[in-house]
Formats: sequence, structure tokens, C-alpha cells
Amino acid sequence: TKDARTGAVQTVRCVPEVISLSAFKGSKVTEVWGRTFTHWMPIYLSHYSPDRSMYLAERSLSSIYTGGPTDFKPSMALDFFPRLLSISLVNFFNAEDGAEAIQQLRCYCYMHR
Repeated sequence: TKDARTGAVQTVRCVPEVISLSAFKGSKVTEVWGRTFTHWMPIYLSHYSPDRSMYLAERSLSSIYTGGPTDFKPSMALDFFPRLLSISLVNFFNAEDGAEAIQQLRCYCYMHR
């Protein structure tokens, strides 16, 4: 979520569902609980195509922070990833059941790779 006054990113939420960029762009993809995805982030920065992976990650972060894909700044990554990792851990420890805990652990592991 973003602060209504400043536009700063306040919270992030990870949904550990693997979807391709083309699937995300091609249709309104929903998660298991029926909520529509608002943003897409590559979960693995591939050693086979590191330039493409970084390009996609930068565009995704720029889109999250500015609404457009071309205004990436390294400070976005420094703000986003620690926030995402810490939120995933907090959600893991506060999980109501095993399924929710596993979901949050997956989020953490996907982003920690």
C-alpha cells in the first residue's frame, strides 16, 4: 500500500504463486483467494540471463514506486527488498495455521535466493 499524501510505499505483500510475465500482462490474473495481482516481480534472477532478470526487476520496482516502468532508482530496491523480507518473516511468525506459515516461508525463500 502507498501513503495517500506522499505516495511512499508503506507495506508490501508477497503472494507465493509462480506466474509468468506474459500471463500477468495478458489477463487479470488472480491469486487463490480471488484477489487480483497489482504488480509482478521476478522471483529468481537467473544466472542464464542476468541482464534480462535485472531489467525486469528494475522495471517492476519502478512500476511499484512510480507507476511507470522507466524511472528505476537503486534506492527503490534498498527500500523494497528488506521491507518484503521482514514482512514475510513477521507474517510467518504470526501465522494462524500451518498453511499460512508455509505460504509466508515460501515468500521469504523466493525473495532470499
